[in-house]
Amino acid sequence: RNGSFLVVRQFQQHVEEFDDYCALASKRLSNELGGDPAITQQWVAAKMMGRWQDGSSLVRNPEGKTDRPADNSFSYGAEDPQGHRCPFGSHIRRANPRDSLGDDHENQIRIGKRHRILRVGRTYELPAARRQKAEKGLLFMCLNADIERQYEFMQQTWVAATSFHGLVDENDPTIGSRDRFSIPSWEGGVVLNNIPRFVTTRGGGYFFMPSRSALRYLISRL
Repeated sequence: RNGSFLVVRQFQQHVEEFDDYCALASKRLSNELGGDPAITQQWVAAKMMGRWQDGSSLVRNPEGKTDRPADNSFSYGAEDPQGHRCPFGSHIRRANPRDSLGDDHENQIRIGKRHRILRVGRTYELPAARRQKAEKGLLFMCLNADIERQYEFMQQTWVAATSFHGLVDENDPTIGSRDRFSIPSWEGGVVLNNIPRFVTTRGGGYFFMPSRSALRYLISRL
């Protein structure tokens, strides 16, 4: 009766660990590739996320040029089929692969829309307790018509799957539990290893949000 389901998650985000890892990984990769100045801490973070810190996508802004707006109207399958701009395993590509999981791009978009969610996130920070540092994180909420087909499918089949898009033994580098992440390129690509966990789930739950018509129906049954 026009109700909806709500998923709530509280994620602690280990921001300092993420920044430290990206800084160390950029130095190692730059040395391995002959001192490439393009491989910076921001470059590693963008490859893992799929976007630069300003919100611009790797698909439309692969070199990280400044003064670019945050964008969302791009296509993986048509614009970056080999993942040379936005890696197959990056966070935003896993969370919404769009048209990239098959050759029929329009059909892939129609299939993908069955798993879309309406989400919102709010950052939080808890003050430091004695002998502990402050806790930073994200309060995540999303609406679904069907939690199993939408939120859980996205998490299990795309984000956490170790074989997503032909990858082997790796999952989402930002919220996953594997310590491997591959970055394709025309030159053959590189692999990040020994990736720590950057996110800890602190709690959450599934809830039903009835519509006004559903509330009227429930009242009528009293």
